[in-house]
Amino acid sequence: WYGGALHQSGPVAAAALWALRHNIERLADDHVNAAIFASVLVESGRFTVEAPETNIVIFDVGRLACGPARFVALAADLGVRILAWRNQELRAVFSLAVSAHEALIAAERLVTLAETVGPHREIARILSASVIGA
Repeated sequence: WYGGALHQSGPVAAAALWALRHNIERLADDHVNAAIFASVLVESGRFTVEAPETNIVIFDVGRLACGPARFVALAADLGVRILAWRNQELRAVFSLAVSAHEALIAAERLVTLAETVGPHREIARILSASVIGA
């Protein structure tokens, strides 16, 4: 019948309204956790990371010898849930379910994973050429 999915919009809207009324202050915590996560990835030098403005961190795994889908699967094996986003980019989203400590641990696990899979062959070639030429 017409509007089949629309009859369920009320409960979804109610949940969103409740979340806005009761959790808006703590949204700042999610932004801080995203910044913590992003800073660890940036410091590793293994990822290209967009500076987060919200609770979402977008980072690129194009430097790694592992495609995004495989990296997401390997991260899940380590207990870190991220999403493939666009091209070589991945997306991490922080919510009240993730503490600052958990954000830090997740980032450290991804850095360790990146070290395990290693750099993309072309980047590795450039790095070794620069070391040899130095």
